[in-house]
Amino acid sequence: MLTVIHGEDQVKTRAELSKLTTTDAIHLDGKTISLSELMQNLESNNMFADEAKTIIIEDLHKKRSKTDLKEIVEYLATNPSAHHVILWESKDLSATDQKKLVGAKFVAAKLSPVVFKLTDSISPNVPFKTTHTLLVESCKSDSPEMVLVMLGRQIRMMIQTFDPDSKMAPWQRGKLTTTAKQLGMDKLLTLHHELAEIDFKNKTGQLPVDLSSELSIWLTKIYA
Repeated sequence: MLTVIHGEDQVKTRAELSKLTTTDAIHLDGKTISLSELMQNLESNNMFADEAKTIIIEDLHKKRSKTDLKEIVEYLATNPSAHHVILWESKDLSATDQKKLVGAKFVAAKLSPVVFKLTDSISPNVPFKTTHTLLVESCKSDSPEMVLVMLGRQIRMMIQTFDPDSKMAPWQRGKLTTTAKQLGMDKLLTLHHELAEIDFKNKTGQLPVDLSSELSIWLTKIYA
């Protein structure tokens, strides 16, 4: 059995993975595992159903050569295993990639369009009320934890615009540079540090309010 969990909303995909993970699950690094290592894990005890295991392969489609990926995907698609094989991907798989995994069950977790509207609105030029409304809507359509991740990503990309050697599409750099200059490097670093603190306190149960409310407070600092 082959299950593929993929999508941009990693909070949701991790939750889906957690539902399927057993206590004796075998975790493999998809970025580095070789075909021979994979075969060894999947073919051991393959004939004994009562010894079937859950085998989780993370990020098989990330940072691999096309040749290696092709070999492994073809093996998974043409050699059904008695084990429950789960591919967890930290991004959306394209329709082409999905077609290659014949017989797999796909579980997708896409981000809502509103969260991208939110990140695009992070600017002192956009009224606070507008951005705050998008924040509230984002925390309802996606998890507040994922909204925090996306806000952190947006601030990091703004910081990267100060480095002319950073890899970024020209249209993306142009779009972010104006806002980055308005906020300034010092403020961007402070905003990013505060998001990291919020994330830590949320994960350790130290937030004085719920995460959505804490992000609302954080948002006001862009306009300070």
